[in-house]
Amino acid sequence: MRIDMVGVVTLILVFLAWLVFGAIFLFRKKAPKAEETKRVAAAKWGIALQGVGFALVGSFHRAQWWWLPPSLLGEVMPAAVTIAQE
Repeated sequence: MRIDMVGVVTLILVFLAWLVFGAIFLFRKKAPKAEETKRVAAAKWGIALQGVGFALVGSFHRAQWWWLPPSLLGEVMPAAVTIAQE
């Protein structure tokens, strides 16, 4: 069994970024309660449609999605961009 270390490190770093982001909201000082605003019912349909889109795109098998020859730099660069945008 071969493990893709670049992918594993990227996954761990993105997960840690999510944990830090979540901790900021979990442990921040709460603002005073404001009057609740009305929510648009159509927003729920947009969220559901986005979820269906992600599920459809994620279900397709892509044998080779990178057009350049396999290389370590070809793995590290997209991983770095992924981590940087988190």
